Amino acid sequence: MEYFQKRKLQRPDFLFGFERDAFMVALKALGYSMNTTSESELQEAFDWLKDMNQKTRPVYIRDEMIDSMVSGVKPIGTMYSGDATYVLSENENMAFYVPTQGTNSWMDAMVITKNAKNVDLAHEWINFILSKESQQRITEEIGYTSARQDVIDIVTGVDGAFNGIDSYETRQNYNLDENYRFDDVTRVTMADYWVKVKSNG
Repeated sequence: MEYFQKRKLQRPDFLFGFERDAFMVALKALGYSMNTTSESELQEAFDWLKDMNQKTRPVYIRDEMIDSMVSGVKPIGTMYSGDATYVLSENENMAFYVPTQGTNSWMDAMVITKNAKNVDLAHEWINFILSKESQQRITEEIGYTSARQDVIDIVTGVDGAFNGIDSYETRQNYNLDENYRFDDVTRVTMADYWVKVKSNG
């Protein structure tokens, strides 16, 4: 995390252009929970981001970061592990690193709304998506870790698509990693601060 506080670099780095992800970096760098509701801690994170913005002049982008990192446009970028898996599979000169200060643990989910008209069909769809064949095809296409251990074993095996790619099997049970749990007030505060961070770049 200290990397982002160094002097201005010749080739500025990529950072996710979402306030949630930017504040996660700042809060973790400061030793706080990324789910804090403390006004003083959020203020510190805001100050950290302003300082980082002035020192390193990062480029704030979103999904377009993926192809740019594959091309080696920037030396470093913050991204989700699934996107990093794709980058590493396309560019062997890239590496994956998870900060010791902690990061966000995340997952995708499929849900059935309570007013769904065809619940049985929805269950069939979920079962289809979670089948071994479907999971292998999906995970090899998008690089995101499968929900099935047998598929993980296949794609990380000797002849697997993601053998030797560190980002595919993500860190587990690390006490400083968290899931996002933001309340509406904190969300608004971060959004307001984020506008100020980028406007002072």
